[in-house]
Amino acid sequence: MPDAVDVRGLEGALDLLKRLPEELVSSKGGVVLSGLRKGATLVRKAWQAEVQRMVDEPNIAGKYKDIGLYKKSIGAKRVSNPKKYGADEMVRVRVKAGTYPDGDPVAMVAGILEHGDEHMVAKAPFSKATEGIGQAVADAVVQGINDGIQKTIKKLDPTA
Repeated sequence: MPDAVDVRGLEGALDLLKRLPEELVSSKGGVVLSGLRKGATLVRKAWQAEVQRMVDEPNIAGKYKDIGLYKKSIGAKRVSNPKKYGADEMVRVRVKAGTYPDGDPVAMVAGILEHGDEHMVAKAPFSKATEGIGQAVADAVVQGINDGIQKTIKKLDPTA
């Protein structure tokens, strides 16, 4: 399962963002964080839809019952120290901590479903969900940033 997706070709935009006023690029993430969250939301929803599709498939003699925990555990969160990863701002889509009633961690089950193990072939819900949506995610990020910039411009100069 990939940890990150590199978006290339935004170097000029990133330089411009670094020169923008504090209202646009704040310590709380500003418009960049807002844009990244929009992209992360697309990834999260696609992943949840793929998990639901997988759950809807018939399973071994009805042995496994879905309680929706895996799907509910998929979330997007701002990374508190993005500089550690060489980024100025970062949002991660991941499986949050949680435990099934039998004691298995949700992240472990998600990993087995993604990669398979000696008892089961990989179902790869994350890989299937993110296949082919890279451009849509990049577009959502750019649109989110542009929307944030326009909103801030109107806030700073209502006549604009």
